[in-house]
This record gives sequence, structure tokens and C-alpha cells, in this order.
Amino acid sequence: MGFLDFFQARPRAFRAEARPEGLAPFPFFVHPPETEARLTRAVLRDGTFEPFETTLVQRLLPHFDMFLDLSAGVGWYTAIAQRVMKAGSEIHAFEPDQQNFGLLKLNAAGERRVTTRLTRAALSDEVGSARLFHSPMEFGEHSLFASEAARRSTSAPITTLDAYFSNRPLPPLFAKMDTRGNEPRIFRGGASALSARPKESAYILEFWPNGVLGAGETVDAFASSFWGFAQQPFVIYHETRGLRPITWAELGGRAKTGVATMRQYALDILAVTPGSQAYFAVADFITGV
Repeated sequence: MGFLDFFQARPRAFRAEARPEGLAPFPFFVHPPETEARLTRAVLRDGTFEPFETTLVQRLLPHFDMFLDLSAGVGWYTAIAQRVMKAGSEIHAFEPDQQNFGLLKLNAAGERRVTTRLTRAALSDEVGSARLFHSPMEFGEHSLFASEAARRSTSAPITTLDAYFSNRPLPPLFAKMDTRGNEPRIFRGGASALSARPKESAYILEFWPNGVLGAGETVDAFASSFWGFAQQPFVIYHETRGLRPITWAELGGRAKTGVATMRQYALDILAVTPGSQAYFAVADFITGV
């Protein structure tokens, strides 16, 4: 990195205080308040972000030795993981945007209980570079496809999970991905890392049909990523703090009906294996069984 690159890479940061339920307050760097970004507003106002999802992550992580934070943004869930995972655990956080990555480095610094590896890249099914399309308002909604024609784009590195881990067998892991429709490509590029073999693994991911279609994939491709997996999907209801069982076939079928509202909105999904320790950690939130 050259002299000019150093200054260009420095993020515009605002020091806030994170106060998630059940954890001691800790400093957390966000984008400046004037950006009006959703995470920034939430942390400055409430001291937390996505409180129910944060609770789920806090309950799940102690049961795993490895956490994959895919599209980590400024590092909210990485910072949570550093504080709740067992000593000696591994965190692997990926974020392609330079400004977000700068804040991610600040928020991941100083914690030595767990091994934290940060990679400035997006996950996909190939290694190289791609255009990263920037959301003008939401720093957590940049994507590898243009959802609006006027979006500014920059070149960003991309990699695959299998290349990153050199195809080595992984232990049961917890992965959180909010990748704006790129999930099918991530599973193709991580066929070994995200295999069906560790039945105890758990996932939180976004099911957004329009994002999947915009990324050049099909809803079937999303659903088929989990065919053969033991994990049961549950829809995360943030406001009522509940988990409702659903099936991968039902998710695909609902999106394929062509109902505009279903295609437009996104569902957050927890996929966890019934009977596992992770399942019992969140079982009291399951409704409608």
C-alpha cells in the first residue's frame, strides 16, 4: 500500500457505544450520523442493531468453533461473535466495500480471545474481480448486481469459500450471509466448505427472490442449495421475536407463484438441524409447529 493509498483507505468513522442485551457496553464505530445509514441510526439511537437477530446469534455462536460472517459490513456480528464465542474459536469475516472494511477493521481490533481473520472480498463462485454496485443510502446493501440503473460501481475482489479454505474439511460452523441474492453462487463456490456433511452447522441467510433473479440466478437455485441438508428452515419474525417452520420447497413455490409482493420482499431465514445443540438454544422462539 502506497502513501496515498493509506489516506484514501481511512474510513470516515463515528465512535458510538454498542449496548446489546446481555453484553457489557463496548465501543463500536459506525458511518457518520449524517449518512442516515440504518445500522448507524439504530446503534446511535438504541445501542443495538437488529435486536432479535442479534439475540439469535448470541445464543447460537457459543455452540460453534467457527463463524463465517459473509458480507460483514462494518462488523456488527463479528464484534458480537468476538464476545460470545469460546476462546480459541475462529471468525472469518468478508466485506468487499472499502469504507465498510475500514470500519470492520476498527471494530474487530483489540479482541484476542478468538482468532479473527478479515478479508476484503465478496464471496461468489469464482476468483477474480467483479463490479460492486453501491447503494446510495445503505452501506449494508451494496451488491454484485445493479438493482437500479443509476447505481455507482467500483471494482472489488471476489473469491470462493473453497478457494479461501483450500478445500480443507471444516468443522460444524455457523454462517451468516446477507449477500443480496448472491447465495446460490456462494454455495456453488463453497460446495466443500458449506457441504451437507456437518449436520450440526447452522445458517442465517436472506431469501429475497428479486435479488436472486437480479443476480442472474433462479429461485430454484436458491432452494436447491439446501437439498440434501439436514437443516430445517425457519422464518425469522423480528417484531414478534418468533421462528416459524417452513420448507425449502414452500419457499421456492411461494416465490414462483408470481405474486409481486412475495417476489419483492425479503425473508430472513434461520436454518438449523432439529435436535442439535444450536436448535435447542433457540427452540423457545419456535412457534406454529
